[in-house]
This record gives sequence, structure tokens and C-alpha cells, in this order.
Amino acid sequence: MRSKTLIINADDFGYDLEATAGILELLSEQKISSTTIMANLVNQADLLSVQKIPAIGTGLHLNLISGKPLSSPADIPSLVGQDGNFLGAKGLLKNAFLNKIKPEQVYLEIKAQLALLETNGIHISHVDSHQHAHQYPMIGPIIQSALARLKIQKIRNSKPLGASVAFRSVLLQVFTTLSGIDKKSFVSPEGIIAKFSFGQEITMDGFEKALTSSFEKACNLEFMTHPALEDREDSYLKRKEEYLFWKNEPVKELLSSQGIRLIHFGEL
Repeated sequence: MRSKTLIINADDFGYDLEATAGILELLSEQKISSTTIMANLVNQADLLSVQKIPAIGTGLHLNLISGKPLSSPADIPSLVGQDGNFLGAKGLLKNAFLNKIKPEQVYLEIKAQLALLETNGIHISHVDSHQHAHQYPMIGPIIQSALARLKIQKIRNSKPLGASVAFRSVLLQVFTTLSGIDKKSFVSPEGIIAKFSFGQEITMDGFEKALTSSFEKACNLEFMTHPALEDREDSYLKRKEEYLFWKNEPVKELLSSQGIRLIHFGEL
């Protein structure tokens, strides 16, 4: 019988003060095992803080959607608008479907984001992406090809486990079916548990049910979470509830009782 392992990864480190502070606290208290960093938004002081926390995974939360790129906008025109900012998810998808995305420009920006973390002493355990862009139709394979060229070996498998009627969950199911993970190039968990990310109730009972149903299908999984000290008005995520859940609930005790070992991507 295969052993059961779980990665609890907090996305969006560096996105804003509230997310970064909440994630740092949860990592320091060993409530979660991993985080992914938005290289184009994070500040140097927070990179130093996360670097000092032992026995965690620190990856790149690859961002081709929000804010300004690290590359010169003139060098990556297929990824940015006239204001020099990324196009957003809809704009990125539109350009991908119109075959306007230039692979070398994607490679250039990913290289810049990885380099910023490496220059600041961050060991990159893995890569995932803002709003799962690495598994979008059309552009997903371009991103994965660039990551393989850059010698990244471990990435998120965004395939959600567990049925959900939420639109975002259904859309993600479709995207991950159309654009899977290149298993010859990458090591990944068998899927994600996204229970908290589609507007569903954040409770210990719901968490336990999600674990049970998901581990009936696979043995090596990632729980995706977006904790923060406060919510954002422009987001549907219940960030503060997620933070309070990891902070206060006996998650480690539950995992132990179910024979689930908490790991990070570096241990895959």
C-alpha cells in the first residue's frame, strides 16, 4: 500500500502585505509546509524573512497576469498592454488563442522571475502559476517548455480532485484536461485539493471530508490555499478565514490520525 503525502502550499507570497504576513506566520509556526512567491510583486525584506524559515518549500508563483513584468515591456510585447502591465487572465488567453504569444518572450520573463528569487538566496523547490496559467490551453505548453529549458523539475498539477459545481472548478477541470503536465519533464503531485478556493465553506469537517475523498483517488496530493490577515475587496477568496483555519485548527493531528505525512515539494 502506497504511503499518503500532502503538501500544504500557500499561494501569493508577496501579493500584498496581508497575504505575506499571514503566510510568514503560518510557515514559522509549521502550520503549512510550502509557499510560492510572486517575484514581480514581492519586496526584498520579505524574501529575507522567508529565507530564514527552515524545512519549508519555497517556489515561484509564476505571474504573467498581474502587475508589471520584471523584463522590459519592450522585450515582451505579446504579454503586456500599452501601459506596460500584464494583460490579465482574459487578455493572456485571448492572445494565446489568436496565436500572438511569442514563446521566447515567455521564456525571457520566466527566466527573470526565477533569477530574482535565486539572486536573493531563495532555493526554488518548484513552480506553480498565478491563476494556473501553466495549464491554460495554448499557452500552458509554452510555459512548461520554458520551465523545462530553465531546468525546473517540479511543478504543480492543477487538476482538482473532488466534484464541484463552482464555475472556476469546472473551468479548471477543462483546462487541465486540455493542457496536462508533461510527465517526461516534471515531477508533480497527482492533483490539488482546492476545497477552500472556490467559495466553499472553510471548516474542519469540510477539510476532513475533502481529504478522505481525495485520498481515495490518489496518494500524493497538494492542498492549495490563499491565507492572509485580511480579505481583498477585488477577490472572491476568503483569505482571512483560510488563515484562521490553519492558525487554529488541529490539522497536523488530523493528518497524523489518517496516516498522512506532511511534506513540501523539495521532498517529492
